[in-house]
Amino acid sequence: MSANAHTAVMTDLEQRIQDGRQLSAPRPRINRIMEDRFYGRKPRVDIQRAVLFTQSMMQTEAYPQVLRTALAIQYMMEHIEVVIQPHELIVGTAGGPGRYCVLYPETRGGQFPRDLPKILKAEGKAGYAMTQAEVDTVLNEVVPYWKGKTSHELYLNMLPRETRRVIYGDEEYATQGLIFDEANNAHTLSWTGSYEKVIREGLESIIRELEEKKAGIEGNLLHNQMDKIYYLDAAILSCKAMITYAHRYADRAEAMAAEESDPVRRAELETIAEICRHVPEHPARNFYEAVQAQWFLQVGYRLENMNGGGVGLGRLDQYLYPLYKAGLEDGTLTEGRAMEILECMFIKVGEVVPYQGKSTAGGHEGRPCGGNNAIRCPAGLIPNWRKPRFICYAKASQNWPCARLQRHGHGMTARGPGRPTCAKTSCTQALASFCGVFCVHEALCRRSEAHWEKTEDRIT
Repeated sequence: MSANAHTAVMTDLEQRIQDGRQLSAPRPRINRIMEDRFYGRKPRVDIQRAVLFTQSMMQTEAYPQVLRTALAIQYMMEHIEVVIQPHELIVGTAGGPGRYCVLYPETRGGQFPRDLPKILKAEGKAGYAMTQAEVDTVLNEVVPYWKGKTSHELYLNMLPRETRRVIYGDEEYATQGLIFDEANNAHTLSWTGSYEKVIREGLESIIRELEEKKAGIEGNLLHNQMDKIYYLDAAILSCKAMITYAHRYADRAEAMAAEESDPVRRAELETIAEICRHVPEHPARNFYEAVQAQWFLQVGYRLENMNGGGVGLGRLDQYLYPLYKAGLEDGTLTEGRAMEILECMFIKVGEVVPYQGKSTAGGHEGRPCGGNNAIRCPAGLIPNWRKPRFICYAKASQNWPCARLQRHGHGMTARGPGRPTCAKTSCTQALASFCGVFCVHEALCRRSEAHWEKTEDRIT
């Protein structure tokens, strides 16, 4: 063999592509779920949240707005469909089985009469699936109540006529003028909850904390203290609603376990029931419970309001790592099992597709995420299976300067799809973007927060 001869070594991703396994995952459970829910399947437009939220708001018009929202959350948590799908380990949905879009009539209700019928007319070319009965329900039972009350309509009425023409042209929702402005169509542009606090303390402890704060100010209602009581009551109601929601899943899992013939799946359902009975009401005792508690909170946030930029995962590396490490040390958890649990959680994230009225003409079939659905995760925490390209943005710091992050970005790219780039934010904080596949230990140990965004052929 000559001195210049060498043996080609392919990455795991390259090998899977060469073998025709580019759409496969290392774990059979994940393959089955992806085949059942993602590949070649369109997301449904689910109307449950729109109907339940509207029904509650109709009944609470005399209450302060913060209490109305909390009562609506409670009503939805008590009545929304409880679904545990085949093979899944992480449960909970804001819109029924499979992939779904959630409707928020309080922000975009004015669009529905124009956009929803287009889904039916487009038939096979539509990017979403919806039935005539569902369209009729929204148009007849939801839209009339919100006419003139949506946040977007209130915003338009506040604009001077000339400003409105410059931004929107002849349209009320599509920004066809000189300024691009769609932020008001969502409650918030992004949302990252206090996952660590709930995982560490549990909602029961947080409820006690809220009740103590309320008791401390009830005897002193000067200086607008009554507004604080309304807020605290709303927070308590919301926490109790989340516990009710989790217990409904525990009941459902117990019922399914009693009827399950497969002993392996029966044991999984019994474990799911035990976990849902415990979290998020109480502190998570292990890694599995922590991930389930985190996802329950995500469902709550998605039911509460529309997040234009997505629901952030926060410092996943920090709040999951202690329980991950403890599980490895006491032998109750393996790295493979931890990754399978995380992958199941990311599948739940991918089931949620943002509804965009202007996108009814197609585009979401077979994708783990549709539209511009952004989530945040620790750098490198990308499940080890093939998917459309994701972009990770890692914050640079003194310990992780831009050049170092960029080098790690190139290293990750060698193990996964995409390419690294480096950009500067307006606040001069350096960012490095990269795509990669990591083991769960690397993912949870990484000390940098990242932004994970599904993209097409461009870096944003």
